[in-house]
Amino acid sequence: MKYPELNDTQRRGFDIVVKILNRKYPFIVDWDQYVDWKDYNSLLFLDLVIDLEKYKEYFNVPLSNILPKENPSLTTILGYLSTKEDRERVSNLSDNIDNSMEMFYKNLPSEFVVPYPSVYEDVSKTLRVGVYRFINHPPPKGNDN
Repeated sequence: MKYPELNDTQRRGFDIVVKILNRKYPFIVDWDQYVDWKDYNSLLFLDLVIDLEKYKEYFNVPLSNILPKENPSLTTILGYLSTKEDRERVSNLSDNIDNSMEMFYKNLPSEFVVPYPSVYEDVSKTLRVGVYRFINHPPPKGNDN
């Protein structure tokens, strides 16, 4: 079970945030538990599941034939960014997703967020992207096996 110490309503908060992100970034299709999620007091990390076919369609650029094995960034999986506009569209993508996710999470009703008890008041933990997990990687071109 994802984040077993959290209640169903708090996990539903993650579902809501990912659903909202999906409206702007249709390639974000799900979330998963970040491996070392307990290591941080004021932060929560989610791994975002990225559908590479939808990602390729979203940016209308080719994907790299080689997907790095460990935690690739959203830009390294693109085959090439031929124009300045392509480069600008993806250059700040990870930061934009992180910032959007944090903002959406902080604006959820309190029952959906994981509290971080502070000396001054109870505030919610900050939600950030752990790693991106990629699904539906197309086979390399010319590979008919």
